[in-house]
Amino acid sequence: MDINNSNEKLEYDRPNYAGFLRRLFSYLIDVVCFNILVVIVRLYFGVFSALFKFPSINLNTQLLIINRLIDYFSYVLYFTFFCYFFSTSPGKHLLGLTILTEENKKPNLFASILRSLLQPFSMLLFGIGYVGMIKNPKKQAWHEKIAKTVTVISRKPRNTVKIILFYFLVVASMIAFLIVVIPIKNNYFR
Repeated sequence: MDINNSNEKLEYDRPNYAGFLRRLFSYLIDVVCFNILVVIVRLYFGVFSALFKFPSINLNTQLLIINRLIDYFSYVLYFTFFCYFFSTSPGKHLLGLTILTEENKKPNLFASILRSLLQPFSMLLFGIGYVGMIKNPKKQAWHEKIAKTVTVISRKPRNTVKIILFYFLVVASMIAFLIVVIPIKNNYFR
């Protein structure tokens, strides 16, 4: 009888790793939030795109390259910010997921940046980097294996309305920072 009790306790103490579908839905929520932010960033940097002119490349190609770089770095900043400061993203939080290191600790800045830099590469070729989750006992995609992070199901209760309001305020603050503080600091209006 003691063996059963100890096994139940071990089962409870083991992290519950998040599966593919739950992570996919959380990612789709994040993509919506992220794209709203990217549209605003593109509009913002569209005003300053003249600063990035390269005479040897035609203007349409320049704009395409600049837009892709803005997309990628915005993506990295978005996911790094939420991973480092909150150990989750808005979509993950709504679905009760948390990002941890393999040692079940909050990710440090290096792990957060590495995870965010490599996450788009896990999605290349129809998400081939996520196929490895099937056989991996910790359900890690490529970017998680390299950054040594895992995505687990959180046991904390969540209030969806408070979560949405909180992340709305965080994203609105980020947008306000981009629109107001950076141009003033860099003397764009003088």
